[in-house]
Amino acid sequence: MPRIVLLGCGCVGYGFACLANGEFELNAYDASSTNLARVKSLPGVARAELVDLSNPEMLRRVVKEADLVVDALPGRLGFKAMSVCAEECVDVVSVSYTPEDPLTLDSEYRECGAILVPDSGFAPGISNLLVGRSVSLLGFVDEVFIHCGGLPERPVGPLGYAVRWSPEDLLDEYVRPARVLEGGKVVELDPLSRIEVVKVPGVGVFEAFYTDGLRTMLATLRGKVGRMAELTLRYRGHAEKIKLLRDLGLLSGEPVKVGGVEVAPKKFLAAVISRNLGYPQVRDVAVLYVVARSGERRVEYVLYLKGDEGLSAMSRATGSMAYAAAKLILDGTLREKGVVPPELLGMNKQYYARIMKLLEEKGVNIRFRETRSSG
Repeated sequence: MPRIVLLGCGCVGYGFACLANGEFELNAYDASSTNLARVKSLPGVARAELVDLSNPEMLRRVVKEADLVVDALPGRLGFKAMSVCAEECVDVVSVSYTPEDPLTLDSEYRECGAILVPDSGFAPGISNLLVGRSVSLLGFVDEVFIHCGGLPERPVGPLGYAVRWSPEDLLDEYVRPARVLEGGKVVELDPLSRIEVVKVPGVGVFEAFYTDGLRTMLATLRGKVGRMAELTLRYRGHAEKIKLLRDLGLLSGEPVKVGGVEVAPKKFLAAVISRNLGYPQVRDVAVLYVVARSGERRVEYVLYLKGDEGLSAMSRATGSMAYAAAKLILDGTLREKGVVPPELLGMNKQYYARIMKLLEEKGVNIRFRETRSSG
């Protein structure tokens, strides 16, 4: 039985461990005893150990045990984990949203004959897979838009939103410049500078703002796409409230003194919303709507997934993509070495078909439609 080392057992790591369902021997590591307590009784979990994964030597010790590493760490830790795995020549599936570019590790993974599938989650992840498939179907793509969101099933609370994952990573989406492709060139946008209304077929109407989710596609699909952007979905009215918080300085990472103690407003706000905006009684939904056009041809994909008592929608969607990528590596289907982002998997008919089958087996079903305009 293959041995997987799971780095991080939060919502994503827990989702992966649930969906693996005893297929692998799992050694799970986290800095939170609460997270470890949730995973240790799951099928296939042989070890659940409290470890400081910010320590490179501790990372090195645990990844040496692995046939494959699943990196479900926070973004600030993910790149170091991927780098250590390259040094130890271990295959990796990562869902960590790192500030650093994982493509810079390509030569290291190639030289040792290992594989890294980065950004292998929901969006980026499944979104990249579908964009890659669109390119393979259409050839040069005039424009492609990714609309994605993890939302409560209905608007709740003052922001119409419920926090289901790292609140600091969530707040970063509203301040991090969004890189988009316009006219084949990379352009940076203020994420809240353009608020659009988006109708997702069969799901509903949302507002959307630009986010920095294209990542590796800005390089891998250069010359294959003219215009490309990711927009995050929220219930209508949300963005204006976030703008107010940002204008007040509450999304700033610059510390201010309060009663003689220096506090970063963003960290304070993250702690407050983590405590007050959870709404565990409201189940979550994952929405993904990808639209690509080339001349008169247009393809679209819709994913609408509801959480259940066992697993949240975002945990299932993200964990399923990581599970599918891990299966491709472990069963020998994926033979390319180096850094292989999900969009490249989508451009390969065999890989795409295998991943879609694995996603469906885990309850993630994606609707596809192709149309032609009359001109």
